Amino acid sequence: MNELLAVINWGIIGLEVFVFAFLIVKFWKLKFHLFFGGRDSLKTIKDHELHSCFLTALCVLTFHFIGAGLTEILLSLELEKMKLRQLFYCVQIATFASLAVILYLLHSIRHCTFSRAALNCMYIIVLIMTANLIQLVARGYLDFNGLSPLYRVISVTGNLITLVVVAKYPLSQVMSLRKSDEA
Repeated sequence: MNELLAVINWGIIGLEVFVFAFLIVKFWKLKFHLFFGGRDSLKTIKDHELHSCFLTALCVLTFHFIGAGLTEILLSLELEKMKLRQLFYCVQIATFASLAVILYLLHSIRHCTFSRAALNCMYIIVLIMTANLIQLVARGYLDFNGLSPLYRVISVTGNLITLVVVAKYPLSQVMSLRKSDEA
């Protein structure tokens, strides 16, 4: 089981590196338009999709590292078991809620429509927040561990699907670039 988790972890790291490299290349190519190019820079649906996918990938990758750091810090705290569980799940809920709010605000500030990737990420965020809320009540207050396997599946699967959704746009761009080079 640990070997499978190690392989999944390396796959996640590989996807993150790919998406990050794509973001750097796009950022370099478009200069600061991805961040600061006002409402007028979004003229076509493709522009909106590019900006939305960029904002989504940037937020997801940033919060992935923030969440991992917070988890490490929380698990190193010396608290009573129930208090640690309550704090852990509350922080998880707050982190995912912050991700959703920031993603929404960035789209609003840029007057950018939500891409399919951004919407799917928001749905997954709500699912993971709900799973964390259920775990907060079950494990944090009732000391019931029966839902832990389901929580793990939802959490890991949700995070993997989010990374795949975020990586889909860069992958499709790279594939279309390859097809145009071959033609």
